[in-house]
Amino acid sequence: LDLVIVGVDNENAKYRINQLCLERRLTAIYAGVYERGEGGDAVIISPYNGPCYACWAEELRSGAALVDDPQELDYGMIGETGTLEAEPGLWLHVARIASAQTDIGLNALLEGTAVYRTMPGNTVIMANSAIEIVPGEITLPYAAEWFAIERNPNCMVCGHFYEDSAVSLADLLATNGLGIDTDTDDEER
Repeated sequence: LDLVIVGVDNENAKYRINQLCLERRLTAIYAGVYERGEGGDAVIISPYNGPCYACWAEELRSGAALVDDPQELDYGMIGETGTLEAEPGLWLHVARIASAQTDIGLNALLEGTAVYRTMPGNTVIMANSAIEIVPGEITLPYAAEWFAIERNPNCMVCGHFYEDSAVSLADLLATNGLGIDTDTDDEER
């Protein structure tokens, strides 16, 4: 296995995948679509050569934390009849972010060849509608901003303090006041 393309929409699952990729030193590419498809992001995480998903998410999604009972994202609006109203173009907005994730992955697999492209950062944030990516600035629809998110040396998952004594997902959750059932097999979690 050379590369992991993460295609889940659950933060707890992303943290677990992050831990497994760090243990195996596997590069992973994560993506996320924002509420109602207004934009999204894609990031390439190379273990110990930049941030892990945990310190990346802490920097980019300030305030995002592991939750015991994650709520569903609101991709649409509830109509008067109680049903989800149509969100025109949502699938196209999701596909645009997924296409960027895929392209970043293909490029990573081409490293060392003549067609490999150096990217301006490890994170791209794309606007499907006019959104504020950089505080105080509106990014126009179909534009994107690149960022180089650095590794947090104090990260509980990949920080220098923890390199010699790996922290498990259960330890990380317990530190945040959450817990998991350790009597359950990994396959059942």
